[in-house]
Amino acid sequence: QQQQPGSSSSSRSSSSSKDDYFSSYAEAEDGASEVSAADSPPQQPAAQSEKEQQEQQEQQEQQEQQQQQEQEQQQQQQQQQQQLQQLQQDIELLTPLNSAPATTQGAELSIQQKRLRLLRPEDRLLLHNPKIDIVEAPVIGPLTPLQQQRGGLRYVYRQRLCGDVEKAHLSRVAFDEEYH
Repeated sequence: QQQQPGSSSSSRSSSSSKDDYFSSYAEAEDGASEVSAADSPPQQPAAQSEKEQQEQQEQQEQQEQQQQQEQEQQQQQQQQQQQLQQLQQDIELLTPLNSAPATTQGAELSIQQKRLRLLRPEDRLLLHNPKIDIVEAPVIGPLTPLQQQRGGLRYVYRQRLCGDVEKAHLSRVAFDEEYH
Protein backbone atom coordinates (compact mmCIF):
# COMPACT_ATOMS: atom_id res chain seq x y z
CA GLN A 1 0.00 0.00 0.00
CA GLN A 2 2.88 2.37 0.74
CA GLN A 3 4.55 1.75 -2.59
CA GLN A 4 1.46 2.47 -4.70
CA PRO A 5 0.94 6.12 -3.60
CA GLY A 6 4.69 6.78 -3.90
CA SER A 7 4.73 5.46 -7.42
CA SER A 8 1.70 7.53 -8.40
CA SER A 9 3.24 10.69 -6.87
CA SER A 10 6.49 10.03 -8.70
CA SER A 11 4.60 9.65 -11.99
CA ARG A 12 2.77 12.92 -11.29
CA SER A 13 6.00 14.72 -10.48
CA SER A 14 7.63 13.36 -13.62
CA SER A 15 4.72 14.56 -15.80
CA SER A 16 4.75 18.00 -14.13
CA SER A 17 8.51 18.22 -14.57
CA LYS A 18 8.06 17.52 -18.29
CA ASP A 19 5.48 20.31 -18.50
CA ASP A 20 7.85 22.63 -16.62
CA TYR A 21 10.66 21.79 -18.97
CA PHE A 22 8.68 22.52 -22.08
CA SER A 23 7.06 25.66 -20.62
CA SER A 24 10.44 27.03 -19.54
CA TYR A 25 11.79 26.26 -23.01
CA ALA A 26 8.86 28.10 -24.63
CA GLU A 27 9.27 31.06 -22.25
CA ALA A 28 12.97 31.21 -23.02
CA GLU A 29 12.13 31.55 -26.70
CA ASP A 30 9.63 34.30 -25.87
CA GLY A 31 12.25 36.12 -23.81
CA ALA A 32 10.55 35.60 -20.44
CA SER A 33 13.08 34.01 -18.07
CA GLU A 34 10.83 33.75 -15.03
CA VAL A 35 9.26 30.46 -14.22
CA SER A 36 6.04 30.67 -12.29
CA ALA A 37 6.03 29.31 -8.72
CA ALA A 38 2.78 27.43 -9.35
CA ASP A 39 4.43 25.33 -12.06
CA SER A 40 7.31 24.22 -9.79
CA PRO A 41 6.80 20.85 -8.00
CA PRO A 42 6.00 21.03 -4.27
CA GLN A 43 8.86 20.29 -1.82
CA GLN A 44 6.82 18.50 0.89
CA PRO A 45 6.22 15.20 -0.96
CA ALA A 46 9.97 14.90 -1.57
CA ALA A 47 10.63 15.21 2.17
CA GLN A 48 7.93 12.66 2.90
CA SER A 49 9.37 10.26 0.35
CA GLU A 50 12.81 10.58 2.00
CA LYS A 51 11.27 9.70 5.37
CA GLU A 52 9.51 6.74 3.79
CA GLN A 53 12.77 5.61 2.21
CA GLN A 54 14.55 5.85 5.57
CA GLU A 55 11.78 3.85 7.24
CA GLN A 56 11.95 1.25 4.50
CA GLN A 57 15.73 1.01 4.88
CA GLU A 58 15.37 0.59 8.65
CA GLN A 59 12.75 -2.09 8.13
CA GLN A 60 15.01 -3.87 5.65
CA GLU A 61 17.92 -3.71 8.09
CA GLN A 62 15.73 -5.11 10.86
CA GLN A 63 14.55 -7.90 8.59
CA GLU A 64 18.14 -8.72 7.63
CA GLN A 65 19.15 -8.80 11.29
CA GLN A 66 16.23 -11.10 12.09
CA GLN A 67 17.20 -13.38 9.20
CA GLN A 68 20.80 -13.50 10.42
CA GLN A 69 19.65 -14.33 13.95
CA GLU A 70 17.39 -17.09 12.62
CA GLN A 71 20.26 -18.51 10.56
CA GLU A 72 22.55 -18.48 13.61
CA GLN A 73 19.89 -20.22 15.68
CA GLN A 74 19.42 -22.85 12.97
CA GLN A 75 23.19 -23.44 12.83
CA GLN A 76 23.34 -23.80 16.60
CA GLN A 77 20.46 -26.26 16.55
CA GLN A 78 22.15 -28.28 13.80
CA GLN A 79 25.41 -28.38 15.79
CA GLN A 80 23.55 -29.52 18.90
CA GLN A 81 21.77 -32.24 16.93
CA GLN A 82 25.08 -33.44 15.49
CA GLN A 83 26.61 -33.57 18.98
CA LEU A 84 23.63 -35.53 20.28
CA GLN A 85 23.90 -37.97 17.38
CA GLN A 86 27.60 -38.48 18.12
CA LEU A 87 26.83 -39.13 21.77
CA GLN A 88 23.99 -41.54 20.97
CA GLN A 89 26.04 -43.78 18.68
CA ASP A 90 26.36 -47.31 20.01
CA ILE A 91 29.81 -48.41 21.11
CA GLU A 92 30.65 -51.55 19.21
CA LEU A 93 33.47 -53.73 20.50
CA LEU A 94 35.18 -56.50 18.60
CA THR A 95 34.24 -60.01 19.55
CA PRO A 96 36.64 -61.22 22.27
CA LEU A 97 39.10 -63.86 21.16
CA ASN A 98 40.38 -66.41 23.65
CA SER A 99 43.89 -66.29 22.28
CA ALA A 100 45.64 -66.80 25.62
CA PRO A 101 48.02 -69.77 25.38
CA ALA A 102 48.21 -72.39 28.10
CA THR A 103 51.36 -70.80 29.53
CA THR A 104 49.56 -67.55 30.32
CA GLN A 105 46.70 -69.49 31.86
CA GLY A 106 49.20 -71.30 34.08
CA ALA A 107 50.83 -67.97 34.92
CA GLU A 108 47.45 -66.63 35.97
CA LEU A 109 47.02 -69.62 38.27
CA SER A 110 50.41 -69.00 39.86
CA ILE A 111 49.56 -65.32 40.31
CA GLN A 112 46.34 -66.32 42.06
CA GLN A 113 48.35 -68.61 44.35
CA LYS A 114 50.75 -65.80 45.20
CA ARG A 115 47.83 -63.52 45.98
CA LEU A 116 46.45 -66.15 48.32
CA ARG A 117 49.87 -66.39 49.96
CA LEU A 118 49.94 -62.62 50.44
CA LEU A 119 46.52 -62.82 52.03
CA ARG A 120 47.66 -65.63 54.33
CA PRO A 121 51.37 -65.11 55.05
CA GLU A 122 51.49 -67.98 57.58
CA ASP A 123 51.00 -70.47 54.73
CA ARG A 124 54.16 -71.53 52.96
CA LEU A 125 54.47 -70.96 49.22
CA LEU A 126 53.62 -74.06 47.20
CA LEU A 127 55.62 -74.21 44.02
CA HIS A 128 54.04 -76.58 41.57
CA ASN A 129 53.15 -76.78 37.92
CA PRO A 130 49.38 -76.80 37.33
CA LYS A 131 49.82 -78.81 34.14
CA ILE A 132 51.55 -81.62 36.02
CA ASP A 133 48.90 -81.35 38.73
CA ILE A 134 46.28 -82.06 36.08
CA VAL A 135 48.30 -85.01 34.81
CA GLU A 136 48.88 -86.44 38.28
CA ALA A 137 45.34 -85.85 39.51
CA PRO A 138 43.71 -89.08 40.65
CA VAL A 139 41.05 -90.61 38.47
CA ILE A 140 37.71 -90.13 40.16
CA GLY A 141 35.14 -92.87 39.95
CA PRO A 142 35.30 -96.39 38.58
CA LEU A 143 36.80 -97.07 35.17
CA THR A 144 34.61 -97.81 32.22
CA PRO A 145 34.76 -101.36 30.78
CA LEU A 146 36.56 -100.01 27.71
CA GLN A 147 39.25 -98.42 29.92
CA GLN A 148 39.64 -101.70 31.85
CA GLN A 149 40.01 -103.63 28.58
CA ARG A 150 42.75 -101.28 27.35
CA GLY A 151 44.83 -101.55 30.49
CA GLY A 152 43.15 -99.83 33.38
CA LEU A 153 44.67 -96.90 35.26
CA ARG A 154 48.07 -97.32 33.63
CA TYR A 155 46.51 -96.72 30.21
CA VAL A 156 44.56 -93.70 31.48
CA TYR A 157 47.69 -92.04 32.86
CA ARG A 158 49.69 -92.95 29.77
CA GLN A 159 47.03 -91.26 27.64
CA ARG A 160 47.25 -88.18 29.82
CA LEU A 161 51.03 -87.97 29.55
CA CYS A 162 51.72 -89.13 26.04
CA GLY A 163 48.47 -88.98 24.16
CA ASP A 164 47.95 -91.48 21.35
CA VAL A 165 51.40 -92.96 20.85
CA GLU A 166 52.08 -96.16 18.95
CA LYS A 167 53.29 -99.16 20.91
CA ALA A 168 56.44 -99.29 18.80
CA HIS A 169 57.51 -95.90 20.09
CA LEU A 170 56.66 -96.45 23.74
CA SER A 171 56.86 -99.76 25.55
CA ARG A 172 55.19 -100.39 28.88
CA VAL A 173 58.54 -100.97 30.51
CA ALA A 174 59.89 -97.61 29.31
CA PHE A 175 56.74 -95.87 30.48
CA ASP A 176 56.95 -97.51 33.91
CA GLU A 177 60.60 -96.48 34.24
CA GLU A 178 59.89 -92.86 33.29
CA TYR A 179 56.72 -92.50 35.31
CA HIS A 180 57.91 -94.19 38.51
